[in-house]
Amino acid sequence: MTKNNSASTSESPSSREMVITRIFNAPRTILFKAFTDQKYLARWWGPKMFTNPVCEIDVREGGAILIHMRSPDGTVYPMSGIYHKIIEPDLLVFTSAALDEKENPLFNQSNTVMFMDQGSQTKLVLHVSVSNITAAAVPFLAGMHEGWTQSFERLESFVYEQTRGRTKIFGVWSEFAPYIQSMLRIVSAIMFMLAGTMKLFAFPAGVPPNGGTVPLMSQMGMGGILEVFGGALLLLGLFTRPVAYLLAGEMAIAYFQFHAPGGFWPILNGGMPAVLYCFIWLYFSAAGAGVWSIDALRKK
Repeated sequence: MTKNNSASTSESPSSREMVITRIFNAPRTILFKAFTDQKYLARWWGPKMFTNPVCEIDVREGGAILIHMRSPDGTVYPMSGIYHKIIEPDLLVFTSAALDEKENPLFNQSNTVMFMDQGSQTKLVLHVSVSNITAAAVPFLAGMHEGWTQSFERLESFVYEQTRGRTKIFGVWSEFAPYIQSMLRIVSAIMFMLAGTMKLFAFPAGVPPNGGTVPLMSQMGMGGILEVFGGALLLLGLFTRPVAYLLAGEMAIAYFQFHAPGGFWPILNGGMPAVLYCFIWLYFSAAGAGVWSIDALRKK
């Protein structure tokens, strides 16, 4: 199920480095989710026969990691960490450390995981750098390479289970999800801006039923300003989350003020666009802009 796997290590008395390269028969979106969804992570993290009764991760830059690995004999090995860089679905950088009985770190470990697209497969490259090694850390580090190898074997089995029921075409198609996310944002933003340009500039037509524009300082005029300038920011993918959250609120207010009084069903009261835009922008307020955006460039 894998091929071209390799590993290298180097060490000194106070530090140790390791690189593992592995090919997985799954698109990188699935691999990335296996690393960033705590329900999935708990199922494969750690050596064979280990379980993770505690697996709590806050996947954002500065977010905390807490995992308790339990060995087959019942011994619990707590681990903590922090996320430092997240570029979905390309890169994860996080620190981690095993903890002693007083919850003090036994060493400092920096982990860089790169997910490289190879069609329906993913080349995963893990770089581990360990420093500030204490005497108590030696037994842990002696099994570091084997521990990661067994973890990746468990990960391979897990992603196979996740993709087993899918046809090959949809396994490949899921790789395009981040780009389709950006396309949805761009197309929705253009359509949204047109609602504003009708109000402010009578383009491509005036506001029904009589045409023309609306007074700039009216409620409709303020809505047009939000639609034009907020839509432009979303088109560029700039400040996406706060702008999308604001516009989702605008659409909710517009629906309940102008459409809901006309009846319960949006298809009858003319409120379907407001409902759809409300939930589209609510989605982007949580998901972000996607890979084709200024926000994505600012994070790199």
